[in-house]
Amino acid sequence: MASLLASMADAVAYFQQHGIYYLEDATIGMVVKEVDDQGLSRNLDSWRYFEDLVLGNTRLRSILEPFLHQTNPQICYTFGPEPGRFFCFLPQAGLSHRMLVSMWSAGTKLELMEGSHIGPLKAVQASNGLFEVPAKKGSPIQLDEGGIAILDVRFVLQRKAGFTILYGMEKE
Repeated sequence: MASLLASMADAVAYFQQHGIYYLEDATIGMVVKEVDDQGLSRNLDSWRYFEDLVLGNTRLRSILEPFLHQTNPQICYTFGPEPGRFFCFLPQAGLSHRMLVSMWSAGTKLELMEGSHIGPLKAVQASNGLFEVPAKKGSPIQLDEGGIAILDVRFVLQRKAGFTILYGMEKE
């Protein structure tokens, strides 16, 4: 499930098919640490530290383009590892007007549930504010230097290691 793609059109198509687009990026990993060290990781204004990095990448910008014509992000959360537990942000279908941008620390390890953003999704509200889904075997990835993931709000993953600053985007 590698998301290293050559063109903007490929990036958008990949995101639509898989519900996720991710890149390892050492600069983002360093900025995650910097933002957290300053105590800003739960502050919506922390987006300004990442905005130029994200929007300066044509592949990332092409996926986010529909969300750039209004004030975004709308929300900001932080999450650490919860090995053995799989979560999505929202389980309901028909939420294509919402998207997540997740900035990951160095040393991140995830397990991705391919296709989880399509079709019915059984989930229960978890104590961390997310929705927990029954565990299945996923595809492991490592972002040793940190990085970014753009996610459909229904995409399911397990956070085995690492820390994320998660931004919620919405379009009208």
